Amino acid sequence: MSFRGIARTKLLAWSNNCIRRSLKTCIRGRSHPSTSPGAAWRGRTFREGAFMSLTLLLVADALTNLNRRRVLEFAATHRIPAIYELDFLVRDGGLMSYGQKLDDAFRRAAFYVDRILKGAKPGDLPVEQPTRYYLFINLKTAKALGLTIPQTILLRADQVIE
Repeated sequence: MSFRGIARTKLLAWSNNCIRRSLKTCIRGRSHPSTSPGAAWRGRTFREGAFMSLTLLLVADALTNLNRRRVLEFAATHRIPAIYELDFLVRDGGLMSYGQKLDDAFRRAAFYVDRILKGAKPGDLPVEQPTRYYLFINLKTAKALGLTIPQTILLRADQVIE
């Protein structure tokens, strides 16, 4: 499956979860790195000032990771609370992330490589899902956005950046 296919699968699962909880969703995507981060949000769907009630969820893919500075600047400029999948985006200035650590994923990948090199057939190996998810919160970014993160959420966070 391609990076785009994985991202689409994650977005559809997230969107379906939001629909079950009666939350309104609007999925927009970028298909080319030369497109500005804001281009996906321009058009008839949003009028001037409509970003005020918008929260952004960014699914990790190669395009997002390569352009993370631009994405973070866009969210900060338009004061959009953004949730990311990977923790390094929070260290770079994002508001919060909830997802697996890449170190864990790479460790599991090494396990699969080892098994295959020892003769296992890739089709016989089980497909694994992450078993541990991590919550990272950047309080500097929350303060810049004028947000107060509830204490109950801060207590559940694996790391709070102050």
